[in-house]
Amino acid sequence: MVITDVTAGEAVLAVMGPNARKLLEMVSPNDFSNATNPFGTAQEIELGMGLARAHRVTYVGELGWEVYVSADMAGHTFETLWEAGQNLNAKLCGMHMMDSCRIEKGFRHFRP
Repeated sequence: MVITDVTAGEAVLAVMGPNARKLLEMVSPNDFSNATNPFGTAQEIELGMGLARAHRVTYVGELGWEVYVSADMAGHTFETLWEAGQNLNAKLCGMHMMDSCRIEKGFRHFRP
């Protein structure tokens, strides 16, 4: 058996909030409806000039996705989302803000 750590090869960006679906629809031709991408599922998507894996989850009590991309596409993915998000009044937030929202909502999370 061989175990390979690929952690550094992938980045994740959280797209969460009431306009999360609208934002993803602005940067991707994929379908982000509840029927196609129900909570707890993932789909491969086109995003900007690359491919991503969008997991329908949330830790802030709002609609949301975690968008996983290869590390070399992280900058492009962020810039694509950020630019499109300006029309939706997007805001940046950090891990501690997400934890505060998660705790307020009563969502459990385990971090070793």
